[in-house]
Amino acid sequence: MTELSADIEPNEMQVVDHDGAKYAVVNLEGSYYAFSNACTHLGCDLHEGKIVAHKQIQCPCHGARFDVTTGQALGGPSKLDALKTASVTVQDGKLVLGT
Repeated sequence: MTELSADIEPNEMQVVDHDGAKYAVVNLEGSYYAFSNACTHLGCDLHEGKIVAHKQIQCPCHGARFDVTTGQALGGPSKLDALKTASVTVQDGKLVLGT
């Protein structure tokens, strides 16, 4: 289980180590989502990308897009695998990542 501060501003991301991998945690209008920080195309850091269409992360390298709520690949330079996701709950002012 990974914990971090809930001080993430809307549409901002923070990177954490979770289950042996880097995950990006994003605040979308007060709801928090966690997903693998590595793009499934070439491994670029997704936290350096931007949120588009309200709930998609766009990879800064080649424009691949993923739904941050499900990890589903929505478009990109080739057929992409989905991102791994982790549940996020708020407990005592902290974000807690689960499986």
